[in-house]
Amino acid sequence: MKVLKGSDVKKNDILCQDKYKIPTLLLMEHSGIKVVEEIQHYPKERKFTVIVGKGNNGGDALVVARLLHLKGYAVQVFLTEGNLQGDAQINLEIVKALSIPIYQDFSSLDKLLEEGDIIIDGLFGVGFKGTLEGKLKEIVRKINTSGKYVLCIDIPSGLTADGPMENGEIIKGDKTVTLGLPKENLLLSKGREYTGELVLKDIGIPPKLLAEYQTKTYWLTEDIVKKLLPKRRQDSHKGSYGTGIIVGGSKGMSGAVILAANAALRTGIGLLYTLVDRELVNIIENSSYESITLEIEENLDKIKPYLDKAQTLLIGPGFSTENREELLIYILKKFTGKTIIDGDGLNLLARIKDYSLIRENHILTPHPKEMSRLTGLTLEEILKDPINITREYSKQYGCTIVLKGSTTCIGTKGGEIYLNTTGNNGLATGGSGDVLGGIILGLLAQGLGVEEGANLGVYLHGKAADIIAEEKGYFSLLPRDLPKGLPLAIKTLY
Repeated sequence: MKVLKGSDVKKNDILCQDKYKIPTLLLMEHSGIKVVEEIQHYPKERKFTVIVGKGNNGGDALVVARLLHLKGYAVQVFLTEGNLQGDAQINLEIVKALSIPIYQDFSSLDKLLEEGDIIIDGLFGVGFKGTLEGKLKEIVRKINTSGKYVLCIDIPSGLTADGPMENGEIIKGDKTVTLGLPKENLLLSKGREYTGELVLKDIGIPPKLLAEYQTKTYWLTEDIVKKLLPKRRQDSHKGSYGTGIIVGGSKGMSGAVILAANAALRTGIGLLYTLVDRELVNIIENSSYESITLEIEENLDKIKPYLDKAQTLLIGPGFSTENREELLIYILKKFTGKTIIDGDGLNLLARIKDYSLIRENHILTPHPKEMSRLTGLTLEEILKDPINITREYSKQYGCTIVLKGSTTCIGTKGGEIYLNTTGNNGLATGGSGDVLGGIILGLLAQGLGVEEGANLGVYLHGKAADIIAEEKGYFSLLPRDLPKGLPLAIKTLY
């Protein structure tokens, strides 16, 4: 699904008006109707306090106030600005004509918030930039401390639609009804803290306009990833589903390889080799029955025949950074197939700083701290603007980057960004990333390209976690559970 920046919304409004002759007043009316659809089932004794800003978002809120009033609800409007313009002013005049109570005195806000059961946030929309100050900041603070249910129109006020998210005051919504298409920051980790339940509503923008509109940011939905699932034939054998190699493990870290191996096998890989230190061979063999375990030889040329057999490789799970530079460089130079670099593979790459080793058929899977080591950016810079950071460095390195988080950003060498929101906080434990690497390895071995494999792999990883959490909850979810949830996750896409 396409995801918009704030500036995209304004362009769409202009296109609706100029090309399809749909006035913005009609779009505002549709927006209000769709918001009311989400709340019209509430008991009639519920009271609504509608917070109205000066822009189009305030106009949407005034439509909501009018429609709720006509349905018999008790509605009060708090107007933050007296000088509305255009369509918002037209809707204000209608509200006045209906004798809906309107307040503008700041001293009345506490009483309105206390009397209202549900607060409608129409303070700011997608055009907002920066941070709230003065009276507006205090209004948001009062709403957030009111303890009342808050429904946000299109986007929580104080949250920018795209770009860096500043640490300002933002309305914390229980539900956000976003209009037309989702906006970038609604889907990011920090944005989701303020959005609450996200509901997407069609407001009558012509489908042809949305289909033609160019964007480079997408939301990974089931409809998208369903098309990526590899096809399996009845008349097939292990060679039909590819060969992969996992290079990793070190003293005390054999579990990382086992997790990755089991995930690759559960994803459907045809043949899997694990390449580990001699002291780990027996451990791996006793824990991953379906993989073939090989020893890392001192003479690295002895592993070359196995590299030649594989179509895809994962390097880094539990790898250690001690005395591994030579092995990493050898493999990245000698192996020309699709490659996932994870964990200590990324840390070594950051230490070596030879980014010429990265090729277009590589996938880097950093968490934010590993991304910081790779790029030299601070952790704060990455967390503030993960979409643009991922986009910039996937283009700079000419590869696919999977920046892991509660919302994972997948960047392609062409500058596209795919946002994944499957998964939950049960994944916040050591070993989850090893499972992800194994899932992507299994998909690449079956013929998916690096971009498709990364997108489907990240989606399935989170989906498996969601399925397991339904049974076990978040606290008790272990990385070893995820391969067991994969069959059910994959089955949802059949």
